[in-house]
Amino acid sequence: IYRDCSNPSGSGYDPDATFGIYRYSNNRYTYVRQFLVNHGPINRVRPDNNPCLIIPPNVCVEESSYNFNVELPLTDETYVIYYMRCCRNNTILNLVAPNNTGATFYIEITPEAQLNCNNSPRFKSFPPIVVCADFPLTFDHSAIDSEGDSLVYAFCTPLAGGGSGQGDPFGGSGCAAVRPDPRICSPPFQYVNFVSPLYTTDDPMGPGVLSLDRITGKLEGMPRELGQYVMGICVFEYRKGKLIGEIHRDFQFNVGICEQAVEAKIKADTSMGKTFTLNHCGDKNVSLFNESF
Repeated sequence: IYRDCSNPSGSGYDPDATFGIYRYSNNRYTYVRQFLVNHGPINRVRPDNNPCLIIPPNVCVEESSYNFNVELPLTDETYVIYYMRCCRNNTILNLVAPNNTGATFYIEITPEAQLNCNNSPRFKSFPPIVVCADFPLTFDHSAIDSEGDSLVYAFCTPLAGGGSGQGDPFGGSGCAAVRPDPRICSPPFQYVNFVSPLYTTDDPMGPGVLSLDRITGKLEGMPRELGQYVMGICVFEYRKGKLIGEIHRDFQFNVGICEQAVEAKIKADTSMGKTFTLNHCGDKNVSLFNESF
C-alpha cells in the first residue's frame, strides 16, 4: 500500500488493518471471516533518478506491506479477500469529493484458480511517483505470470472504500466509515466517481493524454496539466482462452514542473524544437557557438 506523506496531518498506516473474506456465487456473497494484520516496515519511495531532469522537491511517497497466510478449504465458489480504507488526497483533480472517497484493495480467487493452485501475475515495477509536465511519459506497466498464462491490460475504474464517517448509520463501522467493518460493509464494491466529462476511466488525465497497450502493458503519454490524478489498470489472466483471474492496481500520478537539467543548443537566428537555423552569406567559414548546458 502506498501513501502520500507530503501532508503531515495525513493518516498513517493502520497497525491493525481489518481484512475480510467472503465467498461468492450466483450473485450472492457469503461472509467467511475477518482478521487483523499489522503492516511491515515503512519505506520512503524515491523518485526516478533522471539525470536530465530536476524533480520537484515537495513530493513524498511511502510504501508498506500487509503480509499474512490464511488457509481456506477448496470450494466451487470464488473467494474475495479485501481491505477498505478512507480517504484519498483532497487535492486530487479527477475525482468527485476525493476527501470523502477511500480505496478498496482486493483479490478474487476463482474455483479454477483454487484447483490449479494458481499464482497471480505480479507487476514488474511501480509507476513513477512524479510525472513531469510537458515531457514524454513511457512506462512498462506489464506483469509477469509464473505459469505463463496470457495477460491482457486495460484501464479500469478504481474502487472506492469508506468515507469520512459523516452520516454513517452504523456508528463508524459501515461503508461510510473511515475504516469499514467487513461484517457490515460487504461486497460488491463501489467505484470512484470521475469528474466527467473531462475525466473518465479510459482518460483519467483528460482526453488523449495517456494510452495503454492491451498486449504489452506499455503506458505512454504527454501529461501537461499539473496536479494529482488517480487511475486504475487491470490485468486479466487467461488460461486456454478462459479467464481465471484479474489483478487491479489503483495508483496516483503526481504531475509537476520539472526543470530540464541538460539541454543541447547552439546560438542561432531562429529555432523550433530541436531545429536551429543559421543564416550566413559570403564567407564560407561558419562559426558555431555552443550554448548547451
